[in-house]
Amino acid sequence: MVTVKAHAKINLTLDILGKREDGYHEVAMVMQSVGLFDTLHLERIPFGIELQLNTKALPADEGNLAWRAARCFLDAHG
Repeated sequence: MVTVKAHAKINLTLDILGKREDGYHEVAMVMQSVGLFDTLHLERIPFGIELQLNTKALPADEGNLAWRAARCFLDAHG
């Protein structure tokens, strides 16, 4: 298991420049880091992606950006 901190940031400015073909947006922003963070525990499982969250307010499927990031990583690196 690997444990990492995912540090937070605040967008001081955020300009949406357009929508990309993959559905995400091109943006220009000025960011400031802050002292807040989420703690992520990453563990390889035999199949798929599983998120365990400490809140029911967030989706634990492909609607979650962490899930999508894991999917992109697995697609690129197996």
